[in-house]
Amino acid sequence: MLAERMECGGAETHILTLARELVARGHALSVASEGGALVSALEEGGVRHFRLPLSSHKPWNMLFCRLRLRALIKKGRFDIIHSHSRLASLIVCGIAKKYRVPFVTTVHARFRLTHLTRALSRWGDAPIAVSQDLRQYLYEGYRIQPSLVSVIPNGVDSARFCPSGERRQGKTILFLSRLDGDSSLGACLLCAVAPRLYEKYPDLCIRIGGGGSELAYIRELARRTNLEIGAEIVECVGNISDSAAFLHSGDLFVGVSRAAIEAGMCDLPIILCGNEGYFGRLRQENFDRALASNFSARGERRADAESLFEDISAALAYRESGRVGALLRKYCSAKACTEATERHYKRLSQRAEQSGGSLLCGYYGYSNMGDDALLLAAIERARMEFPNERVRALTKSGKSDSRKFGIECVARYSPLALVGAILSSDRVIFGGGTLLQNDTSRRSLFYYCTLVLLSHTFGREVIAWGSGIGRIEGRLSRAICKRAISKCSRFETRDLRSLALARHIVGTRAIDGVDLCERAGALCPDEARVNFLLGRIFGREIPRFVAVALKGNADIELRAEVARMLVADKERGREVVFFVMCESEDKTVSEEMARIVGGRVAENITLADLCGILRRADATYSMRLHALIASKLAGCAAFALGKEEKLSGYMEQKGKG
Repeated sequence: MLAERMECGGAETHILTLARELVARGHALSVASEGGALVSALEEGGVRHFRLPLSSHKPWNMLFCRLRLRALIKKGRFDIIHSHSRLASLIVCGIAKKYRVPFVTTVHARFRLTHLTRALSRWGDAPIAVSQDLRQYLYEGYRIQPSLVSVIPNGVDSARFCPSGERRQGKTILFLSRLDGDSSLGACLLCAVAPRLYEKYPDLCIRIGGGGSELAYIRELARRTNLEIGAEIVECVGNISDSAAFLHSGDLFVGVSRAAIEAGMCDLPIILCGNEGYFGRLRQENFDRALASNFSARGERRADAESLFEDISAALAYRESGRVGALLRKYCSAKACTEATERHYKRLSQRAEQSGGSLLCGYYGYSNMGDDALLLAAIERARMEFPNERVRALTKSGKSDSRKFGIECVARYSPLALVGAILSSDRVIFGGGTLLQNDTSRRSLFYYCTLVLLSHTFGREVIAWGSGIGRIEGRLSRAICKRAISKCSRFETRDLRSLALARHIVGTRAIDGVDLCERAGALCPDEARVNFLLGRIFGREIPRFVAVALKGNADIELRAEVARMLVADKERGREVVFFVMCESEDKTVSEEMARIVGGRVAENITLADLCGILRRADATYSMRLHALIASKLAGCAAFALGKEEKLSGYMEQKGKG
């Protein structure tokens, strides 16, 4: 494992807990970091520690770390490299690839996103996020497909953090966190509300634990607050060596993240209040929403003294305790975290890929929801039909798409890279979509036909999965297309019209199939993620709604007709949500229509997410084929908009009107 340093902090304590649990389960484990207060606890737990300046951005230190890590990995024969630091990930990613060691990262927080940080960030073969909102952050900021990211909440030792037995009848409020500029707001607000709380509760005591750059300021703030009150109410105790003993001394906890989890396991009532937002009192009914942000209150309203005062008063009056402790022990225990991490490691270790393999071709890498889903479905099918073989894809951006889709990607318009990819593959697979058509572009048809003929010339097998044949104008275009299809050893179509055309060309070698996204298991919605996304769209209450997927080329007449239809839906009490399936083409028209009819716009979701969301929708109106496919799989009534042949053909074939 790699970390910047092992000082007292949420991420570092998580590493310590996970490392010790893995060692207890029989794994040999080493940690490399700059060192810190937790190193001795690591070594006592049987974890070997290597001291490296992994927090330094100085080029010579980074070079030293790279050389040292390369020597360690080459000599140590590690099965997994697990990084908890962006800088360490950048240093080690090339080494992991060279020695073919599976490489994992865990994302503990949001980082400032710039073009430079986006280009330099490395997230490994299959990242781990500690919460649903960080999984979405990876997708929005870096386009890492959510299906590649596992959500594993922080693990806490539930044997150490447990109810202390008989509760005191006092009023001691605890705060525990790093006291830095980005994490000390809760402590400041407690000092602000202390005088008013003291008027209601003369036996009040506020204890603030933690160290950091703001410790001196918080101590001075506590001193001034006590002078104002005329009593020693607020105590700033500094660094805490035994957080369990500290938490057992209180009656109510104010704070966020890991400390809040630990306090909840001790059966303390929790108020989530921090620099990233204000959630309020943690209860069973809002537990899932808090879990989605790792109890950090990210995305909630800004914390303020008045809300904190009201929630503290209510919590002390009702004496809530133990309501969420059982849920925290279920989802956030060290045992549950370690078991999930072990499963993640095992999945990666089983991906031993040989040379050769399959090269996937399609309209991939253009941030189109349907085409992204086709690529992911093609990857899974290739791994099932050709196990233990390498899977690669031709995409728009090559290396950057490799990080997004978790496989090696080759730039589709680089002639040398393209030819090299064909020569080093056993077969070339056309993985879905209506690629053979010149209705939108002649160049597209010639590109794919040339690719087929080139692959056949080099002696590579050519297969088509779930392919559609669109309108092809011109004698030359039809002749080239016919020759390309005839070179396919297997041509599987996704609709009856394409099947009839293909059989006219290659006879029985053309077989009836379905769109790759319709295959069993291709779209598996993650219910926790779907609930998180619905919460982002609607807030706490989910109303009845209809889903709309528009294309940027919708004409004025069609837009007017759709607007009239959606206004009628609004009058019937349904909300309208426009789903952006291709940002470059659909976002502008979706936002314009949302303003006209009073709807909402949802973007940065995948087709699997849409499938899960449509299970809750009343109906779908779509100009996009894959929105209709998602509706069918979700069991949602669907209506095609416009006169595009593939839409009308699909609706007619599936019997949906």
